[in-house]
Amino acid sequence: MTDKENGTEESKAPVKKKVLFVCTGNTCRSPLAEAVLKARIAGTPLAGRIEVSSAGLLASHGQLASGMSQEVARSHGLDLEAHRSRPLTREIVAESDLILVMQALHRVMLQKDPSPAGKTVRLLGEFDPAQAGPGGDIGDPFGGDRQAYEQCFDTISRAVDRLFESLLAELNVPGGGKNEKPDGTVLN
Repeated sequence: MTDKENGTEESKAPVKKKVLFVCTGNTCRSPLAEAVLKARIAGTPLAGRIEVSSAGLLASHGQLASGMSQEVARSHGLDLEAHRSRPLTREIVAESDLILVMQALHRVMLQKDPSPAGKTVRLLGEFDPAQAGPGGDIGDPFGGDRQAYEQCFDTISRAVDRLFESLLAELNVPGGGKNEKPDGTVLN
């Protein structure tokens, strides 16, 4: 694109969207969702156009992902070892375009402080309502057994797959190219 006034070429940068996953402690669900979406967009036209992060409404700063979250992630080809929890702040909210919470209660808490005025806040489970719990909630596996974490991961993964398709459409990216789910299943 040429700027007619000065004759210079102006590059049209692709639209960037910042996606934020929010749960309670930022050690189980939101880090898993962050890792799944990052893996899903890698190698597709959305790579470089979507920034993905996570935070927790009641998180303390710098905690590792829970041991069981790390174990389940690893079994699906994902790595949470570098993850460190961070509390949700007004700055993080202000920088985000799409905020995805795990439970309706998180949305209520988020409406109080820090306020997401003007931001899109959705339940991640809304992307896969048949699999999420009542009202689109994705239950917290914290303290549960391996099966609880696997079930949580499966629900998150299915919802993120549909979120990915939604982002492709929203950013007007045709097809999205061949990609695999973290477990190696080819999508498309």
